[in-house]
Amino acid sequence: HNLNLKQNEITDSASTHRCYLRYHTPRTSPLFASIESSTSPRYLATMNSSPDLGIGLPTPTPTDTFDLGNKLTQRLQDHIADRARTQHRIDLATTQLQNLFKSAPKRPRDSKIALREKVRKLERDRTSRSLPLSQEKALIRQIDGVQKQIRMHDDVERHQELIRRKKAEIESVKDALRTTNANISEIEEALSKVELAKRLGCSVSDLINREVDCPVEKLGRVIGKHGATIKAIEEKVGVHIDVDKIHGKIHVRGNESAAEEAVKELENLTLAVDEEIEVSAELITYLLSQHSDILSKIKDDNPDVFINVLAKITRIHMRGHPAKVSKAKSDFHSVQVVSKTRTLTGREVAIVVGKTGSTINSISDKHSVVIEVSRDHSEDDSSTLRIIGQSASVDSAIAEVDTLLHQNEDVEEVLLVDPMMKNQLLNNSGAGIKEFQNSLYNAVLDSGSEAASGVAGGGGVFLVFDRNTAKGAPPALVIKSVRANMERAKNLVSKKIDEFNSNITTIDVPAEVIPAIIGKGGAKINSFRSEGAGAEVEADSTTGKVKIYSHDAATRETIKSAVEQIVAENHIGHVSIEKTTIGLVLGEPGKEVREKVAQIGCNFNVSDDDSKLVLKGTDEQIAQASELLKAFIAVNHIAEVDIEPEDEPILFSGGSNSILSKVESDHGVKANFRKGKNVVQVRGELEKINAATAEIERFLKGGDGMEVCKFNVPDGAIGSVIGKGGSNISKLEEDFEGVRVNVGRDSNVISIRGPEDLVKQCRSRLV
Repeated sequence: HNLNLKQNEITDSASTHRCYLRYHTPRTSPLFASIESSTSPRYLATMNSSPDLGIGLPTPTPTDTFDLGNKLTQRLQDHIADRARTQHRIDLATTQLQNLFKSAPKRPRDSKIALREKVRKLERDRTSRSLPLSQEKALIRQIDGVQKQIRMHDDVERHQELIRRKKAEIESVKDALRTTNANISEIEEALSKVELAKRLGCSVSDLINREVDCPVEKLGRVIGKHGATIKAIEEKVGVHIDVDKIHGKIHVRGNESAAEEAVKELENLTLAVDEEIEVSAELITYLLSQHSDILSKIKDDNPDVFINVLAKITRIHMRGHPAKVSKAKSDFHSVQVVSKTRTLTGREVAIVVGKTGSTINSISDKHSVVIEVSRDHSEDDSSTLRIIGQSASVDSAIAEVDTLLHQNEDVEEVLLVDPMMKNQLLNNSGAGIKEFQNSLYNAVLDSGSEAASGVAGGGGVFLVFDRNTAKGAPPALVIKSVRANMERAKNLVSKKIDEFNSNITTIDVPAEVIPAIIGKGGAKINSFRSEGAGAEVEADSTTGKVKIYSHDAATRETIKSAVEQIVAENHIGHVSIEKTTIGLVLGEPGKEVREKVAQIGCNFNVSDDDSKLVLKGTDEQIAQASELLKAFIAVNHIAEVDIEPEDEPILFSGGSNSILSKVESDHGVKANFRKGKNVVQVRGELEKINAATAEIERFLKGGDGMEVCKFNVPDGAIGSVIGKGGSNISKLEEDFEGVRVNVGRDSNVISIRGPEDLVKQCRSRLV
């Protein structure tokens, strides 16, 4: 049935509450029934006639019960809805009041009375005497202005009246809201009794009240923050508790058993004592750590004792029954905590802490200790590791830290590799070594290494080549890693090196053939490298070794055959040569012989020590070229004679009869003065150049009947010695045939050369 209850159909009396219920049912069904409130367990069966229908009601059966809780809840919801509507009216009126305040007109400075007096005076001035039209108009304008201000006063007063009315309206609605709130409080009180009885499984009549005395100073502790303690007891035992803060009384309402249990809970609080104990800072730190469960265990063992750790003053505050507080205090005194420290340097801090504190938290959880890391204010930028906990746990944690640092200590290992492997790793901006390094890192991670999985950086592996390797020594590959990963990393690198070396084929060839294997601009050796993907060929002109690398055996064999073919076509021959003759062979004088050697099909170059010519070709080509080169060298020996700067002019003195021309014609050699080196270079057959150089030495320095005399002439006398146009010098050389007289260009030194007796006579003449 649909039940419609009208509020105006409810009537109250001193003893009963009668509710008339209207059912939309057939006329044969009961239309109205009268029931009694829950204060009486009986039902009143009355016969009433419907004022509308005029029919009687049957006696209600016991199943026609009345749910007081639902009825009160419905009324409560109605009042709450009414309160919301009333509050909305207050909010709306408040907004309107605020708008009135904002739109209030500005009151003129002068009062309304003063303004009216001012108008009266102006009117009197205008009407009491005759005024020019302009002055009268000015007075009229002043009067209008003052009257406008009077009207503004009227507007302000009307606006103030609106504000007053709105305030009165708000206050009236607030009174209605207070009435509604009072009704809600009454209904909630009644409803709480009904709900409490329902929750406890009893009737309202079974509820009893108990009272507990509490010192006023302890009321705050009993109530708790925001009533938390009272609420906890209410939910725990199923009672309702009210506190009389003025008289220090606590009222408990519930059934008998629940009320008695609540009284015991409250007495635990009202009779409780407070006690504090002083403990060490290490114990405070240990108790408050998330890695220690000691504090939780003590609290669980002493549930009736309130425990608060006061970290700032290193004290523990306890509240509860004296005997229970004494037991909790004994539990705290039984906890023995020690503290040990260790110095950390460099990256040891990162190792111990781990990524986002994972390592340090793991050690703390494992050993139930507190670990702190603090930076020292020292020059070496060290830090201090402090471990707090029970003695055995601290020792085991320290041992694990030591092991962790030892396993994660940075170490290096060096392995020698083939230069070709170095080149391959460093090609493309080091792409090969980066890829190899990443594969090592992944392999170390896959190995399950503790260091790789638990250390800062994951126990990385780094590969670099030593830049300080001696020239000619094999490249040194340096492996950098933590100790725990080094053995694994070294084995993997060694395996990689062995695998690379197994794919290298080495051929020993004459060192002189290496250029042919390399080719012009590296063309030949580059062609070998293109034989297969990843093929590499290195030729060492010092050792004569050719190394071929490829992971494909067929590619290595193809390149090896090509190298052997080059060696077969480039047999080596040698022709000894003096260093001074090399320039002739390679310069303009040797052009003809070089062309002849090229026509034979033989190539040659100079050895690294400049002691021989290296010929390449077949044995027959080498033999023919050797004959040509030896013949050229035989007629192109070179000897050099050192010349003093002041003797340079004498070499050319006499023109076609100079000493150089005489040597060339007498001995069949070529003689040239090399100004940059201050030497006379003589070229020709060995015996001839020896004779020519001996003659030049004798001319310049004397010997074998030749005399050389040098002496200085004063500045003022040098012109007299030379004579006009050198006439005196020419006269001396005519008088003493075979004598050469020379005056230095930049000095006053005169040199006389010729037969010994003639030189002495010429010198006497000059002096």
